[in-house]
Amino acid sequence: AGLPPRWRESVAEAADPDESALADALDQAVLQTPLRGRNPWWWPVLGGLQLLLAGTAVAGAAWLTVLAVLGWLQLPADAPSWGPLPVPLVMLVGGLLAGALLGVAARLAGRVGARRRRRAVERELRRAVTEVARTHVRAPVQAVLERYRQTRSQLTAAAR
Repeated sequence: AGLPPRWRESVAEAADPDESALADALDQAVLQTPLRGRNPWWWPVLGGLQLLLAGTAVAGAAWLTVLAVLGWLQLPADAPSWGPLPVPLVMLVGGLLAGALLGVAARLAGRVGARRRRRAVERELRRAVTEVARTHVRAPVQAVLERYRQTRSQLTAAAR
């Protein structure tokens, strides 16, 4: 059965909460939702590895510079070789290439982690907003409807 006009008005009033109270409750729900999780275990490992590779490239470049200066001064300068390539060149190029590859891998892993974190934050925000809606809209409407059911039940009992 439909609600009488007076009860419909009560339900409409209950479903239309005070805007400032609702806005404050939503603000608090969003503010209390943690947006940052803990950093993955591999971040510091990757950071350390990238520092090591950058240091290797810088050391290789410095060594090559020293060899070039010694050659310009026409002083004897020999660099150990690794196969056909001098070790300082291998250090420079290897450090740069490995660092770049590590950066690409970290970016891909970061994207996967960011998607996962975004889903978790969305889930938490939905839960918080749903709770505010339940408290400030649904519960008052249910209270009015429950009073209507009780009133109707009592009127039916009194009419018998």
